Amino acid sequence: MDSNLQPEVEKYLSFEKGVDCLHIGCGGGAFLTDMAFDYPKSRFVGVDTVQMNNILSSFPNVSFSLGNVKEGLQFPDNSFDYIEMREFGNLLKIDQWPIVLKEVHRLLRPGGCAGFFEYELRVKNQLFL
Repeated sequence: MDSNLQPEVEKYLSFEKGVDCLHIGCGGGAFLTDMAFDYPKSRFVGVDTVQMNNILSSFPNVSFSLGNVKEGLQFPDNSFDYIEMREFGNLLKIDQWPIVLKEVHRLLRPGGCAGFFEYELRVKNQLFL
């Protein structure tokens, strides 16, 4: 993806000045730690269905919460300027997407941005030895 943020997001939000960012399905926290290091004035919150290791606690501008976006997250409405989701295409059933998108919309502040990153795996006909 060449970077943690798409250029279009940086047109609307100034991570250098400080934004509130939520990473849904944060996994091991690579996005959170990269962003926290690059943008110390911004606040980053990771949420996942399983407890993460303590690497996230070494950054003062990063926190972690247990939660499942399909069941609703325990944050107030309009809490975040930027919401990030990566590689959810194979994790959600088609009828779950409206639930997830409604939750993202609820949590996103007016004027905020959401980033959804997916990939398409393409395998060429090759012989592997």
